[in-house]
Amino acid sequence: MSRLLLDDYPILFLPKLAEMLGSSDRALLLQQIHYWIERSEKYYDGHKWIYNTIKNWHKQFNWISERTLRSILKYLEDEGILLTGNYNKLKFDRTKWYTIDYDRLEELTNAFGNSCRMGKENSAESNRKKLPKETGKICQTNTRDYSETSSETNTKEHPLPPKGGAQAQPGHTFSDQVKEIVDYLNEKAGKHYKAKTDKTKRLIHARMKEGFTVSDFKKVIDNKLHDDWFVKKGFMRPETLFGTKFEGYLNETPKKTFKEAQEERYSKDFWGNEQPTTSTSTFSQDDGDVPF
Repeated sequence: MSRLLLDDYPILFLPKLAEMLGSSDRALLLQQIHYWIERSEKYYDGHKWIYNTIKNWHKQFNWISERTLRSILKYLEDEGILLTGNYNKLKFDRTKWYTIDYDRLEELTNAFGNSCRMGKENSAESNRKKLPKETGKICQTNTRDYSETSSETNTKEHPLPPKGGAQAQPGHTFSDQVKEIVDYLNEKAGKHYKAKTDKTKRLIHARMKEGFTVSDFKKVIDNKLHDDWFVKKGFMRPETLFGTKFEGYLNETPKKTFKEAQEERYSKDFWGNEQPTTSTSTFSQDDGDVPF
């Protein structure tokens, strides 16, 4: 019997997963991460986690180069399928921790299933009209040969839907959205936060899972920029803005800054208004609850 035929326990994955991700290597690695997560006893922030280095991943998948493994992990992270963290005891330890966002994976699975059904309908219609065979080719079948597939396979035929569903901008990955939000915060607040910070990505990801959009994040930033007390206390940072009070911040009526309030009072005094105009937006110097 050939030494290359299966007598040992194989690493299995469903062909549909490889088809959806555009690569058998991606499907293989994601399946193995799931396998270890199921057996993990490391539980933080509502998830089971595993940790590994690229070198150790390479030992498990020694036919895949370290460079390709990095590319696969980055792809899965950019699409919001993999969440990363750092729960190492030593601060200088940069080993990445991983978990799977199963809700995001289910969202992608459903979207891919819909595209497959549409592809088959289009293919049947194309055949009836005797168009070239490739015209209706949108979704591959389960008999596809994956032996030549690598992590570099492009997914132009079925691009994965961006995080945030129908409200997200077409073609934007989760990483694109995080960068847009963090860049907006830095521009408006004069800060220098990084979009690649794990904690920032987890916070944004958590709010997006609740249905909030990039526009909502920008509105929260704008609302709190008008809160002098909030700005003065140094709370214009991702962990405060994008935490569990996010929805409350989003629905706040923007306060007038101290400068705006002064200018309004000066204008009224100068023009001699008999009655000040009423407004639902009022300046406040209150010392409300600390936003944690």
